Amino acid sequence: MAKNKWLAIVQAALIVLCTCVLWYSEAYFAPYVLVALAALVCLFFNLKHERQLSRFENTMTCVFSLLFALMITLANYNLWDNGALGVVKFFLLFFGTFISFVNILSFLARREFVTDNAPSKKGHKKVFLFTFLLIVIINSAILFLCKYPGFLTMDSVLQVKQTIDGVYTNSHPFYHTMLLKLLLSIGLALFGNMNAAVATYMVFQICFMALSFAFAVMTMKEIGAPKWSVIALVAFFALMPYHMAYSITLWKDVIFGGFVLLYTVFLYRILKEVGNSKSNLVGLVLSGLGFCLFRSNGWFAFVGVTLLFVLLFKGQYKKLAIAMATIIVVSFVLKHPVLKMLDVAQPDKAESLSIPIQQVARDVVENKDFTEEQYRLLNQLADVERIPETYLWYISDPMKELLREKDYQQALADHKADYIKLYFSRLFKHPWTYVKAWVDQTKGYWNSGYPYWIWCLYTDGEDIGIYSTVHSGGMNKAVNSYLSHFSKYKVLKPFFSIGFFVWCILLCLYASIIKKDKVLALMTIPVLMIILSLLVATPVFSEFRYAYSVFCTMPVIALMTFVGFKRNQYQ
Repeated sequence: MAKNKWLAIVQAALIVLCTCVLWYSEAYFAPYVLVALAALVCLFFNLKHERQLSRFENTMTCVFSLLFALMITLANYNLWDNGALGVVKFFLLFFGTFISFVNILSFLARREFVTDNAPSKKGHKKVFLFTFLLIVIINSAILFLCKYPGFLTMDSVLQVKQTIDGVYTNSHPFYHTMLLKLLLSIGLALFGNMNAAVATYMVFQICFMALSFAFAVMTMKEIGAPKWSVIALVAFFALMPYHMAYSITLWKDVIFGGFVLLYTVFLYRILKEVGNSKSNLVGLVLSGLGFCLFRSNGWFAFVGVTLLFVLLFKGQYKKLAIAMATIIVVSFVLKHPVLKMLDVAQPDKAESLSIPIQQVARDVVENKDFTEEQYRLLNQLADVERIPETYLWYISDPMKELLREKDYQQALADHKADYIKLYFSRLFKHPWTYVKAWVDQTKGYWNSGYPYWIWCLYTDGEDIGIYSTVHSGGMNKAVNSYLSHFSKYKVLKPFFSIGFFVWCILLCLYASIIKKDKVLALMTIPVLMIILSLLVATPVFSEFRYAYSVFCTMPVIALMTFVGFKRNQYQ
């Protein structure tokens, strides 16, 4: 026993020292503190707990702890990649993080997250209606009293102009643009001006997101989630600032987040036999199509979900497998042959090559050992002399614009094999440069969180008749104060951290694997696939709206995972 106490003291010291090193991180410190506090509490309970973990539980605990340790250590390479104390700092970061998560995960493995709550056969429709109306009333009041006709950025205005000019590209998902065109047309027909037309779209979006959130809350009520958790979920969806701001922002990412949430919930309802099976299947198909069509990376993420579903459940749920395969085929046809027939231009190749573009640019900035042939090849893509002054570690847009000054797509087509060979030869020669470039380009999606813009509280588009109007100065001041102050408090930073929410989803995946519940494990996959797609193609290191689906789904996934219920069927 004394030996265990001394071992616990050593672990606690390592956790504390690791957290001290992370004080100097560029990332949010609050999530690290939460992890450290949770680790110390779990260490205390693990010391008192007598049950030994099985070999399977120990293996999974080590695998996931290693993953978390690698993420946090790599994301903070600037803390240990220089100076004489680098090795010591690396040791403290890696092993301190590893020990922290070993204790947290071991604690989770020993817990039985099962309540005595029976599934609810009544009251869930009232919960749905209350949640829906609450969210609609709050966000509609904000829209019409102080933020009319909603928030539009330059990208939003360009998408609106597509509906006016009739010249479309799939850079903004075409089918989202068609939805926008339909609602703008209705608004123009009813009210006769573009401001009211945009507001019509915003009302639809408010209602759609409220429906998505209310449906998720209702499902949690149906499975017998504790009352406190249902109330907390309603408050999260109704009062969290980014849900308020995004519900009246014209971005494809908003409705996409709603589709991902709906798809996850419908999939859960089908596999856990909650509610009417036919209605659930129809809902899954419709939300799955939205999942695939309303963001470019959605289709690839959906394919990943489907493949994992087939691997996990093999010959089971044949109707569901057919439905998912049908969604993939139909959405592919809609995204490619149909758009080609309609002469809708696809995004240029630079959009999908952000990561390798950034890696090669970092190589040019840091290393001067390119051969003449390599230099000549690169110069066909972009002006190599301008790369050092153009490259920004956190966003690929400047480099993409540099490429677009030349006919880089033709150069890639003519010398595809040469560029692939160049990329891998440089990768093998300077692997650390390429790793650092990838880390810097993606770390916002898997580390603690970074101070980067979350929303745009303004309205562009005066040239097409869109003007911001405030009808209640007092409410406008109150809303602005709420949005700004909520995001400034350091203690609340975890609520705004993409990486922290992803950590929470990974904890849910771990718990579902430990519980050997394939359904719960599958619930984490849609949003994790979206994050994975960002890790191979994101143009920005920490774009909140790209990961908005994480903030729509994580609390629901957590409730699904950690709130048990009796497993009889629901009618």
